[in-house]
Amino acid sequence: MDFVQQVQAYIARGGILSPPATRNKGQSPRQPDVLKRLAIEQKAIETTWDYYQKLGYDIESVEAAKVGWDLTATNGNVRLKLEVKGLSGTAIAAELTANEYSSLLADSPNYRVCMVTNALTKPLLHIFSYSKTVDLWVSEEGLELSFEKVTSARVFAG
Repeated sequence: MDFVQQVQAYIARGGILSPPATRNKGQSPRQPDVLKRLAIEQKAIETTWDYYQKLGYDIESVEAAKVGWDLTATNGNVRLKLEVKGLSGTAIAAELTANEYSSLLADSPNYRVCMVTNALTKPLLHIFSYSKTVDLWVSEEGLELSFEKVTSARVFAG
């Protein structure tokens, strides 16, 4: 499909990018609808915030600072770094930016990967933490995270 056909198809879909026809194993699908993606992310942040606040943590959003996680949760001497991922379906798969992944590796004991599935319908929070005992990232319900390192590049003209 040439560029003009791609633009025409994009306009015909109401400005929504179509998802890729195939995906590699472990690759997370990105929500093509920008407004829906933002709503999912916001609901995931709210769900995670509420959960930790009910546990007695003071929560601070650090999303805008681009520090490598979204929320900082503090309770006494405990300071957790919460990276929040919102998902529209039930599959637990997301992408970490280079900054997020680097932060995860640098402070694994205090880092949490918080995945909120069914974010817009019936949010379910899955919290993954690093277990030194088994050398894995596991959730309270026993799910294990697998990591697939990827290399990417941004290209542009000019």
